[in-house]
Amino acid sequence: MRLIRLFYVSRPRPGITAPEVHRIVGTSQVNNRRRGVTGLLVYDGQAFAQILEGQADALEELMARIAADDRHGEVHMLQRESDVPERRFGAWAMHLLESPSTADDLQTLLAEPDPDPALVRSTLDRIHAEVDWHAG
Repeated sequence: MRLIRLFYVSRPRPGITAPEVHRIVGTSQVNNRRRGVTGLLVYDGQAFAQILEGQADALEELMARIAADDRHGEVHMLQRESDVPERRFGAWAMHLLESPSTADDLQTLLAEPDPDPALVRSTLDRIHAEVDWHAG
């Protein structure tokens, strides 16, 4: 089966703390390993952005759980890539990137019902560049 990759943004529950975000990541790492899901959670203090990779059924189930999770509000699916040839984040069941540099873009993506695809792509490019910089 081929992989799919999802990219979404959401607004965290008001008052969520950094330790809670770290617990979310820790729990996600355990659950995602079991599901065969890899990915990255970006947190800028006011928004979440997440890139998830895996089989369609696992990601559909996971997205349903995220949509029902009261720690997330205003979940906006921005991109779904089908037939992804390989994982971009294969080494990470879940990795946290705390990134204030994406804050303006994430707020714009959350505010617009149908965001500009160029903004979606440039936000993904900025996230990938930041991950590459941290990994290098």
